[in-house]
Amino acid sequence: MSTQTGAAAGAPSLYFSFGVTKTGSTLAYRMTRHFLECRGHSQALLPDHLQVIRKDLNSWSQANHELLEEIAEWVSARGIFLALKTHRAPTKFVRVMLREGRAMGHATFRDPREIALSLVDHGRESQQRGLDPIRFRDLNDATDSLDLIERQLAVFNRWENLPLIETWYYDDFAFNPDLTFDKLAHQTGLKPLSSAERASFDGTAGTKFNKAVQHRWKSELTDEESAEFKIQFSDFYKQLWLRRLSWRSRPLAKAARKVFG
Repeated sequence: MSTQTGAAAGAPSLYFSFGVTKTGSTLAYRMTRHFLECRGHSQALLPDHLQVIRKDLNSWSQANHELLEEIAEWVSARGIFLALKTHRAPTKFVRVMLREGRAMGHATFRDPREIALSLVDHGRESQQRGLDPIRFRDLNDATDSLDLIERQLAVFNRWENLPLIETWYYDDFAFNPDLTFDKLAHQTGLKPLSSAERASFDGTAGTKFNKAVQHRWKSELTDEESAEFKIQFSDFYKQLWLRRLSWRSRPLAKAARKVFG
């Protein structure tokens, strides 16, 4: 897990907001975008030829490093720091940008049991709404998603080991916005948000298919189902609290260095 924070050599131009599916990735992206906007970095939408899927947010959704290079050039030419949402694995170009300090970012994660329940919700609700295509329609119960989650966490592992990438746990950033905004200030080196700037963030905008409830697995999974997840993702659970402790303590550690350094 990366322990590097702050701007490295040169000014970063892209902030990669990566998220495992159903880990509050849209919320994390919007919090980052709000923070950067408040710090004077326009988060205007990319031009149409650089947009891929959604028109209401800036995303990189294809395994196309040429497109990402175009996006980076467009952003750099405008001298802004742009948040870019993605579910993709990091490419060689991403790794180079991070190593050179021309980008930074975060990778969101969550208890796999909570991811599974949210995936099932998504499939059911999209069917009820008559959406097309209907994603996750074949997930009838939480354990149907084990293989999908395993693939997603493999991508997360690739992100978290990159320089200048922080790991964000859903239960922390989704329910503690003040700490999250402080985290962004610490990571980017930009001025912390004022009380008014914090209060102006709408945490409900743009989120989909997410009940925003903690520890649903305790009431919605059987002991046998929960145990199956603990076995399937045993390595992940071993590291879970270490990842969370790293995220929550790092801003405090920086303050301590200022006092005692």
